[in-house]
This record gives sequence, C-alpha cells and structure tokens, in this order.
Amino acid sequence: MTLYLLDTNILIDLAGAKRSRPFFDGILGASPFRLATHILCVAEFYAGGKEREVKFLEEWVRQDGLEIIYLDSLQDAAKAGRLRKKNALTIADALILSSTARIRGHLLTHDADLLKKAKQLLEVSDPLQEDS
Repeated sequence: MTLYLLDTNILIDLAGAKRSRPFFDGILGASPFRLATHILCVAEFYAGGKEREVKFLEEWVRQDGLEIIYLDSLQDAAKAGRLRKKNALTIADALILSSTARIRGHLLTHDADLLKKAKQLLEVSDPLQEDS
C-alpha cells in the first residue's frame, strides 16, 4: 500500500484551490493508498493558514483521513542533519525527507527545489503538474 506524504503546499492546495484534484482523482481508482503529512507541515500550515483552511485540516485529521507522521527517532534527526549538509536543504525539508524515507513514503510537493533534491532519495511527485 502506497503512503503519500503531503507537503505543506499540497495541504494548502487541497484546502483551497484544489488544482491537485486531478492527481488525487487518478489515484482513487488505483491500488490502496494512505495519506499523511509531517508534523512540521502541520505547524507550517497553522502558521499561514486561514481559519477555514485550518478547520478543513483539523476535520480531515479527526475523520482519520490524514495521518500525522512525527519525528520520533535519533536516526531521523541524524539523517536529516546529513541530508541538510549534503543537499543544502532547510532543516524542515531535511526532517520531512528523513521521516518520509523512514516510512518508505512517496512525497507529494509543489516545491521545485525540494522535488529536484528529493528525487535522489525517495519517490516524489508534483500533483500540480500534469505529467506527475
């Protein structure tokens, strides 16, 4: 079962414009999957989200439609530090990549720089691009 980890920009899209909807419509008929986001993405979302967007996210999590992935090991932190140093990532992006790799997830992001760097490490797609 594929576990898709949604970056903050994808959460924002799904709460608002929904430009990524065709991507998600496409995976609905495919093999079983789960949706998750990282606790750091939740923090970023709360920092910049409008009240209705925050309520959307809270309801989604409350209905068990979106899992939250936590930073929960020294190995995640150590790997994130190495990823940040080697790939010039922000610490948040490095922690998200480290956790996504640990859970063998497929990262969904619209961040072109992160997309490029993450392709070396794990499965990653941009649901806002038609060729994803």
